Amino acid sequence: GRNELFHKPEDYSAFERIMTEAMHRCPIRLLAYCLRPNHWHMVLWPREEGEMTGFLRWLTLTHSQRLHAYRHTTGWGHIYQGRFKSFPIEQDEALLMVLRNRKGSRPLFPAPFPFRFRLAPLFEYLMER
Repeated sequence: GRNELFHKPEDYSAFERIMTEAMHRCPIRLLAYCLRPNHWHMVLWPREEGEMTGFLRWLTLTHSQRLHAYRHTTGWGHIYQGRFKSFPIEQDEALLMVLRNRKGSRPLFPAPFPFRFRLAPLFEYLMER
C-alpha cells in the first residue's frame, strides 16, 4: 500500500497551509478538496491552459520537501508517485455529482483522523438546495 501522508490533525493543517501558499503563488479556483490518510482529491477550475499543472507542481514539490524535512527522511524516496491524474467535468450535473461523492466519501483505511473535506461557500449553499 501507499505510505500515509497524514498521521495526525497537524499534518492535515500543514498541507492546508501549503495549499493556501500554492493558491497565492499559482492562483486557481479550488471548489472542493478531500484529504485522506494516503492521498487527496481536489476539484479545480482553471481559467487558462497550464494553470492546474503549475499549481499542482508547486503544491506537490513544496509538500514533499517540507514533509521530508519534518520527518528527517530527505533523500529516502518519493512522497508522490508519478504525475497527477485529471478528468474534465463538462456539465453542471456532473460537477454536483462529484461534489456530493467527495462529501460522502470515506477513507480506504481506518485512521484516528480519517479525512477532511471542504467545499467553497457557494457550493455549500448549492448542496443544501
